[in-house]
Amino acid sequence: MLINPSDWPQIWPTGGFTACPGTLAALGRLAALAPMVALSNVSCVAGPARMGALLDQCGQHLAGIYTSYQLRARKPQLQCCTTIAAEHQMPVSDIVHLRGRVPEDIRRALAAGRRAAVLVNTRDIDVPGDVDRDPRVAVVPDLTDAAEHLAELAGAPA
Repeated sequence: MLINPSDWPQIWPTGGFTACPGTLAALGRLAALAPMVALSNVSCVAGPARMGALLDQCGQHLAGIYTSYQLRARKPQLQCCTTIAAEHQMPVSDIVHLRGRVPEDIRRALAAGRRAAVLVNTRDIDVPGDVDRDPRVAVVPDLTDAAEHLAELAGAPA
């Protein structure tokens, strides 16, 4: 790489994590339906501290926490899906992807073989028509609504 060493940051941020309001309740509702895991493309520099904070705050609802640097693949590459599915003894198609970016998450998750994806649109992005019309995709404003949507699909009591 032709980057001058003086251009590199002197202090690397180690990250952190703070759950948004309503996250624990929504994760609890989701975890009652199926095992929940977290998958992050966080760097190996910030990852350990950030994932440690995630574990401390939300770990009681998560069956696993995975990072792209540990899996040696970036989400939503198929390798991430197959590794997680194998560890949880389920087909890749049974994984429902909850995330907020259309090209990186929703389209690639469906292309990787998932039967459903939920766009958690906290950024209030314009959803492309093909995604909005796709019967495998649900667009919801937040994680709480994602939990309600999936509970409804699973036929869980309100």
